Amino acid sequence: MDVGPGLQALNEGMTPGSPASDWFTLQRPAIPFDFSSLVENTGLAFLMQCRAVEGLVLRGQILHDPDQGVLFFLGGPRIANFTEMRDLGLGLSDLPPHDSMGDMLVLLETKQAALVDAQNLAAKLTMGKKWFQALIGASSDVVGVIDQSGCVQYVSPGIEKFRGAAGISLVGKSFLEWIHEEDAAALRAVLNDESWGPDAGHHQLVRLIDSRGISRTLDLSLRNMADDKYVGGIVVNLSDVTDRLELRQQLLQVQRLDTLGQLAGGIAHDFNNLLFVIISYAALLKNAAKPGSSDYDDLDEILKAANDASDLTRQILTFSRKQEVDSSTLSLRTVIDDMMLMLGRLVGDQYTLRKHTEGSMGLTSGDEGQLRQVLINIVLNARDAMPDGGEIRIELETIETHEEKLDCLGSPLPAGSYVACTVTDRGVGMSREVLEKAFEPFYTTKGRGKGTGLGLATVYGMVAEHGGGIFVDTELGRGTQFSFWLPSSDSTPSLAVEPSFPHESDKETGRILVVDDSEAILKVVDRVLGARGYDVHLESRPVAALERVRHEPVDLMLVDVLMPEMNGMQLVTKVLALNPDIKVLMMTGYSSTGILEQATEAGLPVLWKPFTPTALIAQVKDVLDGNVGQAPA
Repeated sequence: MDVGPGLQALNEGMTPGSPASDWFTLQRPAIPFDFSSLVENTGLAFLMQCRAVEGLVLRGQILHDPDQGVLFFLGGPRIANFTEMRDLGLGLSDLPPHDSMGDMLVLLETKQAALVDAQNLAAKLTMGKKWFQALIGASSDVVGVIDQSGCVQYVSPGIEKFRGAAGISLVGKSFLEWIHEEDAAALRAVLNDESWGPDAGHHQLVRLIDSRGISRTLDLSLRNMADDKYVGGIVVNLSDVTDRLELRQQLLQVQRLDTLGQLAGGIAHDFNNLLFVIISYAALLKNAAKPGSSDYDDLDEILKAANDASDLTRQILTFSRKQEVDSSTLSLRTVIDDMMLMLGRLVGDQYTLRKHTEGSMGLTSGDEGQLRQVLINIVLNARDAMPDGGEIRIELETIETHEEKLDCLGSPLPAGSYVACTVTDRGVGMSREVLEKAFEPFYTTKGRGKGTGLGLATVYGMVAEHGGGIFVDTELGRGTQFSFWLPSSDSTPSLAVEPSFPHESDKETGRILVVDDSEAILKVVDRVLGARGYDVHLESRPVAALERVRHEPVDLMLVDVLMPEMNGMQLVTKVLALNPDIKVLMMTGYSSTGILEQATEAGLPVLWKPFTPTALIAQVKDVLDGNVGQAPA
């Protein structure tokens, strides 16, 4: 027997020359499996089982070559399906080319391959669709397609946070109905513009009210793809820029406040210089006038008004952060009493201010300027809660609490004695949601341009800095009660006692160099100190003052902090390098933090404008005598 390569590949043991009966069993026709019988039946279809390969049955015909005396079996495996073919380790190439079963199997395999390709393609499409849906669903932006009239053809799931409904339910509805009518009109004009053709774009901001009733600002982009066979509409992209615009507005507000603070500080500095001149000359005239006379009384009123103006500039400097924080024991009742006239002017004639402070002195330790700001902000908040006017009550009491942790806004307060100031209005009140955000920086419920969102945040920060807490009782339609509690103090508040004007006989000695860029200040200081017997020399330019020190003896130099050419501290540094024995007294009406820090580190006293002639004389004498403690603000 000789075998072809196809069979030999299935079993290498089927080698040429071995008997055919060792490897094959004739299943059909039912004849003896010998040479003669096979020759006589060559026209029949033969089935032979190949024992060399389990399960393999060959189907074919016997051909006889009488010249060679050889029988040929031409055929192939009998295969019913692909599974059998693969189990036998065969492929389509092992089937006879004109075998009907083989043709059918080839056709089936081709169809099956096409089916598998189609299934793979469908799986890829499904996967791609799911990936696209997941990607679009995770985006904070909204993507949609509208037609020329604004009717929605498709919208991504992100629209639900704005409309409160799934995107599929919005298909067929007008996109223009969702947005503000002014924005819709501008958008409708674009869609109706005949010149707005294929692939044209458009960009604008639109406003809409979201599902929670909150106004949002969206950045809208359009791309006209109506002629695209895959899109067939106008692509819309919406991005929520509300928070970004608010942050930008807040940044601009902070910049405006910083600019306003710088401007206010500069104005207050110049105003303090003027007040110093007014107060000094008025004090000199009052000292020369006869007590009880009309001139004396008039001058006393001038001094009172000037001192009130000085308090106002101090508040401006506190607002602009250009006033040093001065913590001392004070009476909150006195502070409130002094502020009532100013608060009445702030709130206006529509409002009635009532105070009940008689039950407590309200002694506490703190910075009076900051506590004034706290009260102003709370009172203004009460005013804004009653746009039609009404009554604002300010009450003060001392409270003893034994609770270990008194719950308030911020950190709980420990047990102890507190001064409680309460401001009550009968305004619109606040909801729980608004109250939770009321003390956050930049949060405001007022309209654009009507609130900075910093008022209550400032209150919270200042009260916390004083070791206190804030309590709020409010209800929509009922009004609001703000209470801020400060730790009470057992100390007695320090009272500013104006020293008596020195007698003309109390003469002093010493050579004093006064350096200030204001001619009016130089003149009044010369008048005051010269009258006390001091040898006073004046310079308006720091460079000229430095030259004078190089060539003339000086016992004390009175220097303004802020001047052109060089600031007061720079001048003092150069002067002390030339002569460290010169005494220095600095004066200012405006706190530039860096300069004053240098003065404090050098142990130099500072006299705050506006000061009175008696304060100036007393401070100069203290410095010359060696008492160089810094003067109080």
